[in-house]
Amino acid sequence: MAKSSFAFAALTATTAHGAGVNNHLNPIRKVVSLLQNLKTKVEGEGEKEREIHEKYMCYCKNGAESLEKSVADAGPKIPQLEAAIKAAEAKKARIGQ
Repeated sequence: MAKSSFAFAALTATTAHGAGVNNHLNPIRKVVSLLQNLKTKVEGEGEKEREIHEKYMCYCKNGAESLEKSVADAGPKIPQLEAAIKAAEAKKARIGQ
């Protein structure tokens, strides 16, 4: 009976020790957890980068169109502005004399 009590006590101690090990994360589980956290972080950063890229592409598309429109609208104004500058220079020259 003493041997069976001793065996039972040893089994109980081993089980308790095993439960204690399970309460602490083993190194493999720590690495897996770190990799999972890293994966989540990288996916989040990737989503932010995708949104920024989409905004940039939208800006490039719309920005180019608005610049082309500005250039096209400014084309007819160039001769008018040149004439206004020449008139102002002539007026300045008359006032200076």
